[in-house]
Amino acid sequence: MRLKVLKNNLGISRFAFIVNLKVSKKATQRNKIRRQLEEIIRLRLSQIRPGLDLIISVSPPITEENYRAIEKDLFSLFRKAKIIWSY
Repeated sequence: MRLKVLKNNLGISRFAFIVNLKVSKKATQRNKIRRQLEEIIRLRLSQIRPGLDLIISVSPPITEENYRAIEKDLFSLFRKAKIIWSY
């Protein structure tokens, strides 16, 4: 996973997810990954600092991981970028 962070002058954080054909040729699998990422963010939105635009790009090994592993990877990435309050 890769993360790009930009500041915005809004009181909220916005998110974009990039899951390209290299991850999977099947649209259903790419959409499932995107929905899992959206759900992880939705459940933990209160822990993420407001006022940021975040672009999350995933790589092909993500198709072999389960929901908990994806959640753990995403929040370790957020901790490294120092954009969460606590976890």
